[in-house]
Amino acid sequence: MVISVVLITKNEEKNVAPCLESVRWADELIVIDSFSTDQTVEISRKFTDKVFQHEWPGMVGTQRNVGLGIAVSQWVLFLDADERVTDDLKDEILGFIHSPLAETYAAGEIPRKNYFFGKWLECSYPNYTRRLLKKGAGHYNEQPGLGFDSMLVDRGSIYRFHTPLEHLTSETLAQRCKKIDFDSSLQADEKFRAGKSASFVNIAINPFTNFIKVYFVKKGICEGVPGFLYAVLTSFSTFLKYAKLWERRHSM
Repeated sequence: MVISVVLITKNEEKNVAPCLESVRWADELIVIDSFSTDQTVEISRKFTDKVFQHEWPGMVGTQRNVGLGIAVSQWVLFLDADERVTDDLKDEILGFIHSPLAETYAAGEIPRKNYFFGKWLECSYPNYTRRLLKKGAGHYNEQPGLGFDSMLVDRGSIYRFHTPLEHLTSETLAQRCKKIDFDSSLQADEKFRAGKSASFVNIAINPFTNFIKVYFVKKGICEGVPGFLYAVLTSFSTFLKYAKLWERRHSM
């Protein structure tokens, strides 16, 4: 086998089928599910018999490493359920794997096109993320302080792909805020376990500077209401992360 896909899920019945459909071409599909209470597992089993349930460990990287340990292919592509691999990206990935480049590089980072309310937000592009890894060349971080979703490459260089991965962010503000709440808790917990604390600057200034960066520097202002909402939510995510970290420290 040449390439496996690892997908981690939790209550993703609306997203999991389109995601897995976009990678049917892979040699192996692996789903690591955190005991979903909806139809995620049943839907996933229509695409692959390699569906495993594993209790949520508190870090994305730890859960992805479960799938990495199961994968038998030379290369492993990691996805979230709200992501889609286009035909052009499939061609670029397979072209890379079957070229001499695959002997030179140990991992790959892929740009993401983030869609918000059905609109591609150029202010969030390219949003590179490490998602392709050669078996035995690295793993996802499981230690506090290095990022709750960081791919660590032990040996070899990282190839930068040109074709984007499509990221279909939450369809409603309520869904988006729910995801921000979940992710900010993971990030705050990761920083807390690393012994870090949140200052007034982190809580009050960092969210503001993130808004300025997204809305003005990266020209979210040119993308109408979706661009403004995206900048506000990015700022809010930063605020929640540090506010929750402060709360953790002061509730001890």
